[in-house]
Amino acid sequence: MGTLEIHCHNCGGTYEVLPDCIVSADKLPEWLHPYRCPHCMAQVNSRTWDKLVTAFWTLWEVNKELQEWHTGYQDHPLLQAAYKSDGPIPHKDYNNDQV
Repeated sequence: MGTLEIHCHNCGGTYEVLPDCIVSADKLPEWLHPYRCPHCMAQVNSRTWDKLVTAFWTLWEVNKELQEWHTGYQDHPLLQAAYKSDGPIPHKDYNNDQV
């Protein structure tokens, strides 16, 4: 099983979140804050964190199905899906038609 890797553009730090901590923000203990950068304390809001949780577990389920498909049918290749960001997505200024 993999981990969730988060890169903080506020301080430049990167940290990994273990699967046991990749749960809805309201289910996390008060002392555990995986949605906070451990280097500078920049924080992901709870709504966005919950989207990250959903995305992580969806990709995990897809990879599990790909592995089961390969295991059940030996002539099927083993494939694995991953998401890798190219960096921050440019913000579109709707007052100005430039990106």
